[in-house]
Amino acid sequence: MTWSIITICQDEETTIRWFLDCCITAYNKFPRNLKEVVIVDGGSKDNTTEVIKEYMNSLPLILIEHPFDSWGQQRNKALDLCTGDYIFGPDADMTWTSNLADEFDIGHFNGQDFWNLHVYYTAQDRHHYSVIDSNGASLRMWKRGPRFVTNFHERLEGQPVTPSLCQSVYLFENSLLLSEKELLNRGERLQKYQQPLIDAGAGPGSCDRYVTAQNTALKDFKKLPDNIMSIL
Repeated sequence: MTWSIITICQDEETTIRWFLDCCITAYNKFPRNLKEVVIVDGGSKDNTTEVIKEYMNSLPLILIEHPFDSWGQQRNKALDLCTGDYIFGPDADMTWTSNLADEFDIGHFNGQDFWNLHVYYTAQDRHHYSVIDSNGASLRMWKRGPRFVTNFHERLEGQPVTPSLCQSVYLFENSLLLSEKELLNRGERLQKYQQPLIDAGAGPGSCDRYVTAQNTALKDFKKLPDNIMSIL
């Protein structure tokens, strides 16, 4: 069984490096399994694409630069270039536990077409996370074939209401480690799509959720340091 990794990005120069470091860890363990890493950049104005190009000689990496139209359509452009049996699709600001490649190699994901993974927020730095601030479970692994049919809160063709949940691999969202300026820039980009987001089911406060989440999380982290765990 083989797999491909996809993500979409825009102005992610800080977190895309952490994402690609995780890809290298997976590739170095079982290079025969990972067919390609496909990244679609929506028009970054920072150094995101330059950072990605630094990894071209270390990974089977494909970079597509295409003006952002919607989350689902950008992901479909990545899917067009995938050849692996399964697709792993984290966000560009995500990292994951180092056992993902091992779990795939032993066939953990065989037998199910769609998999949810637990998502936690990192705390203090990208090597620690908070057990009290879970971002829930999210569909991030699926058998190649389905395409995205919605533009926001992307949904795949044939996606079940409750996909199987992988209990052995964790994802970590690193957005809370960004500076206030980076978070506000992200909010401004979301503001442009505010009405389409609401029409697609997002809450009206989507655009400022990053700053709100950061302030709440940091407050909780300081109060409850025993709930900070190391990422293995």
